[in-house]
Amino acid sequence: MSQHALSSRIEPVALQGDKRFIRLDKPQISHPPVCRWSLHQISTYRWSLEEDIKRYAAAGIPAIGLWHRKIQEIGEDRTVDAFDESSLGVSSVSWLGGFTGTEGMSHQEAIDESLEAIHLADRLGARSVVVVSGARGRHITSHAHRCIRTALIELGNAAAEVGVTVLLQSESRPLCRPWSIFGNWEQAFDIVASCRHPYVKLAVDLNQLLPVNASRRHLDEIVPFLGQIQLPVTESQLSSDSHISNCRSILSDRNARCADIAEIFTCHVGHASLTSDRVQSLQHAGFSGYVEFEFWSEAVWQSDYSMWLNTLSHNVNAKSVHTNK
Repeated sequence: MSQHALSSRIEPVALQGDKRFIRLDKPQISHPPVCRWSLHQISTYRWSLEEDIKRYAAAGIPAIGLWHRKIQEIGEDRTVDAFDESSLGVSSVSWLGGFTGTEGMSHQEAIDESLEAIHLADRLGARSVVVVSGARGRHITSHAHRCIRTALIELGNAAAEVGVTVLLQSESRPLCRPWSIFGNWEQAFDIVASCRHPYVKLAVDLNQLLPVNASRRHLDEIVPFLGQIQLPVTESQLSSDSHISNCRSILSDRNARCADIAEIFTCHVGHASLTSDRVQSLQHAGFSGYVEFEFWSEAVWQSDYSMWLNTLSHNVNAKSVHTNK
C-alpha cells in the first residue's frame, strides 16, 4: 500500500462545480460501542428473495445483505414491498459495477445501473451499495483506474444525497474475482483513498485485511476508509481449522449429510468470528459498519437452510456486542 494512500492528511477534492459534495478536512469516523452483523443472500442460494426475508427474520438474524441478482428476479417494487412488514434490516445491496466495460455493459451503463441500486438502497434503508471494478480487459492499468475512480466519485456524489455509502469490493469473492482488476485489497484501498470522498469506501474480507497474527499498526489510518467487513466462509478454510473437532473427516466424507457440514460452518462463525481479536481491533480503531457473513459452499447451498439458520443466529447474537440495526 502506498504511503500516500495511508496518509491521514488527505484533503478531499470535489468535482469542480459540484455543490453536492461534502468537504471534509479528513475522513470522519464515529465510535459507537456496537458490532452490527448480517447474512448475505448468497448463503441461501436456492431460496427466493422473499423467502430469505421471511426466514432470516424468523431466525432472529438482524440484517440481510441483498444480492442484486435476486432483486432482478422479482423487481425493485416487489422487493420494497417484501420489507414493508419485516423487522429485518438491510446491510448492503451487491454486486453492481464493472466500470471498465468488460462485463457486457459500457462504462456509463454500469454507472447508471449502480445509480439505480443507490436509489433502491435508499428506499430500503440499506447502509451501502457494493460495486466491483471490472476486469482490466484491453485497457492499460492507469486508464482502467481512471474509469473506476471517475465512476466511484460520480456514484459517491449521488449516494451522499441519500445517505448511502458506495463500497468498492476487493477481489476475494469467487463470484466477483473475474470482474475485478485488483490483485489484493491494498490496490482497491489505494483507489478508494485517491477518490478522497467520504461516501466512497471499501468492502474487504477480514482474512485479507488482517490475517491471523498480522500487525495492527496502521488500523487507525485504514479504518476511516472501511465501510464493511466481510467474512466469507468456505470448505477450504474450515478444513484446516484446528479448533473444529472432526472437521477434516466430515468435510472429506462424501457420505456426510449436508446438514452436518452446515452445522460446522455455523458453529465456526458463531464462536470464532465476532469475538476474534481482529474484529475487536477494528472496533477499537473506530470501525462501526456491518460485519457481513457469506457462505460460499456447495455443501451449504445444497443443505436444508432451516436446519442451520437458527444455530447461526443464536451463536452470533450470543457473541456479538450488539445486534441492533
